[in-house]
Amino acid sequence: MIRIWRILLFFPWFVWELSLATLRVARDMILPLRKLTPGVVAIPVSGRPDWQITVIANLITLTPGTLSLDVSPDRRWLFIHTINMPTPQGLRRAMEGGLIRRLDRIFQ
Repeated sequence: MIRIWRILLFFPWFVWELSLATLRVARDMILPLRKLTPGVVAIPVSGRPDWQITVIANLITLTPGTLSLDVSPDRRWLFIHTINMPTPQGLRRAMEGGLIRRLDRIFQ
């Protein structure tokens, strides 16, 4: 029952995050005054089965401004491209503290 509750809470949160990402990308495209810093960052996904890594990668790709590129051969890292990444550590912390943490709670 707890898992169902977590899934139900995940969807409004994810829609909110999608909306914010859409607005950020629109702002960056309409107001090109800011210099974008695209980059690739590795997000740790070790210890997860392939289907969980696939879910994480697909949800990241659905988010505007980000794209899942590849998974390392040893299944420890998911490589993500973003159109604006001031610091790799900041993006990694945001992913681990937001999307991945919430999905881990659902997958438990």
